[in-house]
Amino acid sequence: MRHLQGDLFVATLRSESLIRIRLQKSTEYKVTKIERWFANDYSDGKYGRTRDVVEGPDGALYFLTNNRDGRGTSRSGDDKIYVITPNK
Repeated sequence: MRHLQGDLFVATLRSESLIRIRLQKSTEYKVTKIERWFANDYSDGKYGRTRDVVEGPDGALYFLTNNRDGRGTSRSGDDKIYVITPNK
């Protein structure tokens, strides 16, 4: 996923989103943009609480949701691993 290369991703529990921090490197890293994915605020997350995000060996991003531990609002189909692959 070359278009995501060099960016930082943070999984958030309370805000139910992935945060993408776009970075530009010259002599040091500089934040150029911060994006919130899958939620606009703290109560409308598409997937619920995101627990973790990693880059897989295939270059795709994988994120884990966790809503059934008694602290989130569980929904049908919760607690999954999702994959984000590049558009071709």
